[in-house]
Formats: sequence, structure tokens, C-alpha cells
Amino acid sequence: MVNIAHGYRDSDGKWHADNPEDYPPMDIHGQLPWSVLDQSAGHWRARVKWWRNQGVDDITPRLHAPAMINTGRHGRNSQGVSRFDPFLTELLVTWLSAPGDLVYDPCAGGPVRGIVTTHLGREYTGCDINHDQIEANRAVASRWGLTPEWLHMDGRDQAVEPQTQDFVLTCPPYHNRERYNVGDGDLSMMRWEEFTKAHQDMVRAATYTLKPNRFLAWVISDVRDSKGHLRGLPELATTHIKLAGLHITNQLILAEPGGLRVKTMRVPWTAARTTTRRHQHIIIAVKGDRKAATKRITNAH
Repeated sequence: MVNIAHGYRDSDGKWHADNPEDYPPMDIHGQLPWSVLDQSAGHWRARVKWWRNQGVDDITPRLHAPAMINTGRHGRNSQGVSRFDPFLTELLVTWLSAPGDLVYDPCAGGPVRGIVTTHLGREYTGCDINHDQIEANRAVASRWGLTPEWLHMDGRDQAVEPQTQDFVLTCPPYHNRERYNVGDGDLSMMRWEEFTKAHQDMVRAATYTLKPNRFLAWVISDVRDSKGHLRGLPELATTHIKLAGLHITNQLILAEPGGLRVKTMRVPWTAARTTTRRHQHIIIAVKGDRKAATKRITNAH
């Protein structure tokens, strides 16, 4: 048997809730569903450490992928790649989907979302245009004995059948904040106008995969133009999600630790009163009726 969050999966692959009358739980390893999620909190750091001690991290496999974060010291500290938070994945998957659900990720990137989602008793399908990244992800997942599915595809294309998925969870490129240089379809290498069109196409395609009365979680952050002005990417993503026919149910803030950024914030602040960003946005939306979507999750233990 494999122990997972508030339950376990038996040798036949069936998931069993520890407390079926209270699923999904509000409190997951000390985290309640606040609109602000604090990564510097003790319980959060402890859970992330647990996941990473198990080998669930985006750094090691992504060193095989041609990626580069163009944000100075942050890029050097993270070895040039972003790291998606495994505990954030655990929270969103547990709160917004049910055991056995099909989870779709049009911008898979590293292995974290695929491994955590599958470990939590769901079936995961992720798309990425970087073939080397996919092979690295599969190698990590195999050490867990898990089989998330990663497809070498552009997330704007139809990777799965329409209205077959129970939850969409993704984190697309934040325009050129992190550049991957992986050829055609790479959103991080596009001009802003081309990027916004591609982003809208990806939202529309992801929405098309969802069954009625299902949730979507879109993790995004803002970026600046060549003059240092904010582009409003979270607001743009919200607009694209609404245009795709979904209803926004929650907007969460993921507050990151300050860390070493406190040593570098003086220069941009002194030069142009630019604050140092230490948060991301999580847009949660529903296709259909939010109460029906919630009831389905609650009754699907």
C-alpha cells in the first residue's frame, strides 16, 4: 500500500479515504484554504522538504533541458530553472479534484505536477514541447513506480478528447521571464502580441478538455516590458479564462519567501521605485456550476 494525503492506494490501485465523511479535508498538512498561501510558513516548508527529500523536484531533470531564467541572482540560485512547488500541487489537486479523476496539464514543464498528482490517486496527462524534458520526467517518475503520461505536444493542440478531463492544473510560461529556446511553439520566445494570442489559444484548448462542472487552476505571475512597466499578465489570463466560458471562483496569492532577494532589491527600488516581486497568482475557475462541481468532489471519495 502507498500512503497518500488523507488516504491510501491499495495493491489494486484503488484509493481509500481515511475519513470518507470529510473529504476533501480543509486542513491539509496544516494548510487551510486561505486566499493567501504563505510558502515561508513552517508547515509549508516542512511539507516541501518532505516532497523534495523523496526526489520530487524540478531542478535535477530540468538541467537536461535548455532553459534559462533571466532574473540574475535568482537564476543562479535555482541553477537556471524554475521549481514548481510540490505542496502547492498537493493542495490544488486535493481540494479541486477527486480520487480517480483525470487531470490535464497543457504546460507540464518538469515532473513535479505529474508525480504528485499521480501519487494522489489521479491520472495525469501533461503536454510539453521539449522532448528531452519529457524523457527526464519519465525517468524520475519510474523511480516512484508511477506512470504519469507526458505527451510531446504543443498545449494549444488537442492532446486529449474533448470533455474527458476532470481538472486542469497548469503553469504556463510567464512570457519571456524564463526562456527555454526549444523551437516552434515556445511561448517564452514569442513577441508579446504573439504570446497573448498563443496564451488565449491554450486556455481555450484546455477548457475544451474539461467535463461540465469541473475546476481549473491557472498559476501565473506578472512580467515587465522593456521599459519596466507591468504588462498585467494575471489580468490577461483572467480575461482569457472568462472568454473561454469559465467562471472565476477564487484568486489566490502565493507568497514566496524573501530569501536572498533582500540583498538585491535596493538597485531596482532606487533606480525606478520597482518593488521586488515575491508572489504569484493562482486563478481558480469552474466550467459550469461551482456547487455541482464541489458536490461531485465531496461525494467521490
